[in-house]
Amino acid sequence: MRTSQQRDQDKEAAAPRFDQLSARRRRQLLTVAAIRSFASVTVLTIAYFLLPFTRLLNGKLIAEFAAGVLLVIVVLTMQTLATLRSRYPLLRSVEAMATTIPLLIVVFLLPIT
Repeated sequence: MRTSQQRDQDKEAAAPRFDQLSARRRRQLLTVAAIRSFASVTVLTIAYFLLPFTRLLNGKLIAEFAAGVLLVIVVLTMQTLATLRSRYPLLRSVEAMATTIPLLIVVFLLPIT
């Protein structure tokens, strides 16, 4: 009986490299990555402007900032694992940075607002 790790290895061996894909398939993958990246930046920007961050009090500020930093760490960890498991890790890492960097900026802007 084959393990899931063996099946994953077989799947990776059967998957063509990015530069071996047809131009149409590469365009599809790049379009999906761009849409995901744009969507994550859009959601974070909307959340930053619509959520009531001005209500932060001095005592709660440190706790909410720490929770935000923890959220960045969790998201970065999840994105790293997704990149490691991806068929096309370079493409996935660009998506991960497009999510994590704006999230980090929003978290560090919270104390200022």
